[in-house]
Amino acid sequence: MDHQIILKNVNYTYAQKTSFARQALKNINLTINNGEFVALIGKTGSGKSTLVRLLNGLLTTDSGIVKVNQMQLKNKMSKVDLLKIRSEVGMIFQSPEKQLFADTVLDDVAFGPQNFGKSKTDAETLAKKILGEVGISETLFNRSPFELSGGQMRRVAIAGVLAMQPPILILDEPTVGLDEVGRRDILNIIKRLNEQYNVTVLLITHNMKVVSEFAKRVVMLDNGEVSTDGTPQEFFKAVKEDVVLPDSVKIYKELQKNDIQLTEVPLDKVQLVDLIIKKLAKK
Repeated sequence: MDHQIILKNVNYTYAQKTSFARQALKNINLTINNGEFVALIGKTGSGKSTLVRLLNGLLTTDSGIVKVNQMQLKNKMSKVDLLKIRSEVGMIFQSPEKQLFADTVLDDVAFGPQNFGKSKTDAETLAKKILGEVGISETLFNRSPFELSGGQMRRVAIAGVLAMQPPILILDEPTVGLDEVGRRDILNIIKRLNEQYNVTVLLITHNMKVVSEFAKRVVMLDNGEVSTDGTPQEFFKAVKEDVVLPDSVKIYKELQKNDIQLTEVPLDKVQLVDLIIKKLAKK
């Protein structure tokens, strides 16, 4: 499997060489392979946002190596190299709608592809396709993005990143503030990109239900260090009760306390019922 993101012995300190210095990342070693869907979790201040900002040149390391698609990120990179990295790594932060700026929805989404070399016609064709995929109807294309609802603005902002067709997509709590329907719609779009187009996804989240339903791998940071790296089942089996667990995992752990052992950790209620039925069938 191809290694798309590699971090070796990475350290990063805010306000280095001042009395306010704070080491945010400590000797991080991490490899993310092409096409993986990874949940990056940890308490506030654990280093998650710092780590992802190293992956497209928003920050650069104090020491260690960061490689993205064989390209090493360094201090004082040329504008050409930074542009290349940022075409490869799409970043969607919390409240991405704050990045909207154009007069119309279509212009906003087409801006990125044009900026990376596509003609106006090709950029608009691609923008229309992506807007349709994120659930924005053609009737809204010529509207100001600032006239849309909050959920629609979020979709337009995400479409603007997706229109650049990055092979790597990094998302920092992209569904904060959305209702359950909006949250699930956005996550299903990301899941489809991962499964159908092999887009590598690195998703920062505090929502354990999102981890159980969407991630294939969980990386947990604690005080700037990698404390966990494994499958969701491995994570939920080992995790203590200091996170809000999905209902299926809560029931699994309650059954364990009562000496009822299931063969694996269920990531949703359907899996839970199936495992219980199999357990009963063996009696």
